[in-house]
Amino acid sequence: MDGSSFNNIPAEIRNEIFRLALTTSGPIELRRGNEPGLIQTCRQIRQETQSVFWTGNAFVIDITEGSGGRIAKLIAAIDPVKLSQIPTIVLRSRLMIAASRLPLTPVDDVEIVVDALAARDVVAKEQVKMDVVLEFQEDLPPHIRSELYVQTRFQLRKAWCEWLWLCAYSNGALKRQSRIWHASHPSISQRRE
Repeated sequence: MDGSSFNNIPAEIRNEIFRLALTTSGPIELRRGNEPGLIQTCRQIRQETQSVFWTGNAFVIDITEGSGGRIAKLIAAIDPVKLSQIPTIVLRSRLMIAASRLPLTPVDDVEIVVDALAARDVVAKEQVKMDVVLEFQEDLPPHIRSELYVQTRFQLRKAWCEWLWLCAYSNGALKRQSRIWHASHPSISQRRE
């Protein structure tokens, strides 16, 4: 890229072009290989743009029934530097309101995903936000569609997901502290064995 005319553009203007090309107003689905092609153009552009993409966008993880294991593997495969640069990771789950059954959603899958995020020591507690999408069965009676019922279920679901994240994050912090303590006190750790 040294001989290209693009390199002759002042750095401030190049950075603004990169910011406009690589950031969006809404969240981007977090998945493997979702870096734009611009980042993969050449080594110099990759160095200049990679942090713009990861720090300039919020990312969303859609959790559906049975997706927890797949998403946990995805989270484990993401470069820790990139993961730490993301300002906001939105975990989106669905709450089905139906007449025939209780509002059932993949809470186990949410727990698997938050545990996977917490296991990555580079994710800060403030990075993760919860989002719940309400879905209604078509033939619901009016009393089930009532605003109070729906809002109560919605708030309960969101609070439950936030509590799962706080628990997973706290457990991860305790594990990190335990590893640090055992590393600094090897003689005490060896005596137990």
